[in-house]
Amino acid sequence: MSTDKDIIILAKSKKFNNYCIAGYDVNNCEMVRIISNNPRIHFSVQGKDMILSNTGIEAELLDVVRLKARKVEPFKDNPHQVENWEYDNRVKWMKLKSITFSEIPQGCISKEELLFFNTKPILNKQDMSLIRNGFRSLQFIKPDFLEFYIKEFEGRFKIYSNLSWNRQIYKKLSLTDLHFVNIMEEMHKKFESKFFFITPNPLLLVSLSGIFELDLCYYKLIASIINGKDWKVRTKNNLFYSNLKQPIPNKVS
Repeated sequence: MSTDKDIIILAKSKKFNNYCIAGYDVNNCEMVRIISNNPRIHFSVQGKDMILSNTGIEAELLDVVRLKARKVEPFKDNPHQVENWEYDNRVKWMKLKSITFSEIPQGCISKEELLFFNTKPILNKQDMSLIRNGFRSLQFIKPDFLEFYIKEFEGRFKIYSNLSWNRQIYKKLSLTDLHFVNIMEEMHKKFESKFFFITPNPLLLVSLSGIFELDLCYYKLIASIINGKDWKVRTKNNLFYSNLKQPIPNKVS
């Protein structure tokens, strides 16, 4: 049975030429992932379904939208995706308001000790089989330290991140926020730099992916970077986390 969901959109990343949408239910104070019922597009959300009834444009980050959705159980291979809600594409989404960076509720911020169960960038089937409770696939965090680097594979660029959070180090997390991917690719071409950081320090919506069919693994993805005012992407000369033996740096602004 579908119900009204009022959601702050915290991630709008590309998925199979459509969107992966995640956010925070302001009424139930819980993280949610909005999915379709269409397996041909890997249950992603089509842009046409995100056209807001009262504005005529697609919903964007930090919009608070009302939609109809029903809770669905995780798929067998993805038991961690407990936040899934399937939206009703017969009912138009409606914008209630937009909020600013400073208005993001503190309840959004993850209170877990670890970013998806361990400090590795990828979980394999064995890792997942060892998890007995506390399944989750979305965490909204403010890292203590954050840096990015670019790698080229067969003529294509990929952006990775190293970060520290809760006194733990996480390396080689893939960035899938296309806005920032594009910015860093352009800066790489212009300045021939491979290393980047963002100031002031942003918030991150991190997602644990569904199982990847080629290697049967689950990837920790930075699906969204959310900033306040006057943010900048800057280049740097090298990575701080070139190895795991280095100390965790002081928090950056």
